Amino acid sequence: QGNQRVLNARLSDAKFFFEEDKKITLEERVPFLKEIVVQEKLGSYYDKTLRLVKLGERIATSLGIDEKVRGILKEAAYLCKTDLTTQMVKEFPSLEGIMGKEYALYFKKNTQ
Repeated sequence: QGNQRVLNARLSDAKFFFEEDKKITLEERVPFLKEIVVQEKLGSYYDKTLRLVKLGERIATSLGIDEKVRGILKEAAYLCKTDLTTQMVKEFPSLEGIMGKEYALYFKKNTQ
């Protein structure tokens, strides 16, 4: 019964975090990535995001990918690390990426 109480409390916390996290869009979370350092010499996750967007653009251009798909790729690169700024992932780090998809679905982003 003690385990059940702990489990219920954790699930209650998760529900609370999810509801709170939904109050801030993924786009609004991007600047928060400046506060999370990847590695001292590599900078923050914000810096990494900008590098990823540029790399994606170069690859898309070299492959001749059409503009619509480029837009989807650019958005995905721009938003892919924003779940690191959520309360859910801070509390449950193993959900990194998984929650990114869930928030993308909630905010009606293309998840293909």
